[in-house]
Amino acid sequence: MKEELITLLKIYKTELALSDSIAEYVDKICERANIISFYDKNIIAFIAFYCNDIRKEKAFITMILVDSTCQKKGLGQMLLDAAILQLKYNNFKSLSLEVLQQNKNAIKFYKRNKFKEVSKRGNYLIMKKSLTN
Repeated sequence: MKEELITLLKIYKTELALSDSIAEYVDKICERANIISFYDKNIIAFIAFYCNDIRKEKAFITMILVDSTCQKKGLGQMLLDAAILQLKYNNFKSLSLEVLQQNKNAIKFYKRNKFKEVSKRGNYLIMKKSLTN
């Protein structure tokens, strides 16, 4: 899976704001995050999220990526829904993320999914969603 993630991320490297190299980032998420992915011979979409703060019941999406050839087919929504279902099952109470302020499509997507803007950090918008209903 690591090599497939690296290959997909390299395609979008100019659009990604990673503080680590792509290989270091993939190593980190493969080791510490939960990853849900879709395949069509290779990975075409994935969500990576951290849910290791069980005491505080907070989770964090580090990335959702859908290959451009597969966008507008509901894959991002299915990935987010699957992650939320897993988090609720494990009694997590909130889900946060950071998104580049200029990524208007992603912001609209998250707002449609009831994420609220909570703060800004540099070029990033911090958004949060309650998982309790």
